[in-house]
Amino acid sequence: MYYDENKQVILSTVRPTTHIDKERHRASVVVIDSDGKLGFGKFTTGSQDLLIAGGGVEEDENLIQALHREAREEMGCKIKNIREVGLLYQYSYWNNEFEKQHYHCFLAEIDGTKFEPEFTEKEIRDGLSVVWLDLDEALTVLKKQRQNGGTQTSLLFLEKIKDMIVL
Repeated sequence: MYYDENKQVILSTVRPTTHIDKERHRASVVVIDSDGKLGFGKFTTGSQDLLIAGGGVEEDENLIQALHREAREEMGCKIKNIREVGLLYQYSYWNNEFEKQHYHCFLAEIDGTKFEPEFTEKEIRDGLSVVWLDLDEALTVLKKQRQNGGTQTSLLFLEKIKDMIVL
């Protein structure tokens, strides 16, 4: 783990570089339901890791629009009262290119009732489902799963969320 000049966390598999071939912004959202539980994606096949909902910001949308889309697609809900949790960077080297990913994480409340997520065919094949957990339970599960970049990112954001919410 590295830090930039502003003390922002840089989670990286390669040392940060000044030469960047490509940049990508990702919008991630942790949703709290009316019972105070947090929503996560979970694959029932393969890794079975917990995931914070999110994905790339598309060219025709801003961060907030991307959050609403990701909540609908991956959590099966609408969101309100959106608050910024933080930003971290990840550098990777893939196909002879250095890529810098900007992970923007937000906390939001569920707006209305839950409905069926809009999973892709691949997500359905991989057994993606939505689970709702207490914060402490989610932290325990994340600490036990394999420690890859996604898990480390989720843990960093959940630790910040712990200070933001009153349950």
